[in-house]
Amino acid sequence: MGKLKKVQLAGGRRSRLCDAPAGRGGTWNRDNVIVFTPSTSGELQRVSSAGGAPVTVSALDTTYGETNHRWPAFCPTAATSCLRAPSAPAVRHPNPHASGSARSIPKDTATLLQVESSSALASGHLLFIREGTLMAQPFDPSVQRLTADAFPVAETVGGEGSRYGSFSVSDNGTLLYARGVISTSSRLIWF
Repeated sequence: MGKLKKVQLAGGRRSRLCDAPAGRGGTWNRDNVIVFTPSTSGELQRVSSAGGAPVTVSALDTTYGETNHRWPAFCPTAATSCLRAPSAPAVRHPNPHASGSARSIPKDTATLLQVESSSALASGHLLFIREGTLMAQPFDPSVQRLTADAFPVAETVGGEGSRYGSFSVSDNGTLLYARGVISTSSRLIWF
């Protein structure tokens, strides 16, 4: 437990890559670079799929109230381009999904849109959850820009309070999602 590991699809021994005490998502690109969230707070980290010492690749925007970055996803058509999903449970407002280079995310970020879920890219669309509905918005990865309005794909898609959306999509556009409702974070009330 508490480790980022890999295993061959055909089975076999698991290989330990590095520490990840309470992982919150990860993504693996065609250049065998893994970007992941090792714990419930902090920045994204990068490690080779062969293992080694992880390197921090994002910077928290404390003026925005960010406390962590979670659920990263590489753009399937550009190996070094990455999405990140800042999550700031301490503040209650939408958090931007930003695109940028996995090697220099703090320098090359750009806000695409503001949503409260993880996201994925496939078949020229950015997918995300808005009020329990899975949305798709046309996206041009060559210029890293949204090109048209979002449209609904599926209703009542599940998730949970850390902004994880219960859906996944492959490079060829095959979509898998869980029905349910997004759980909201609880709040303390003084009596």
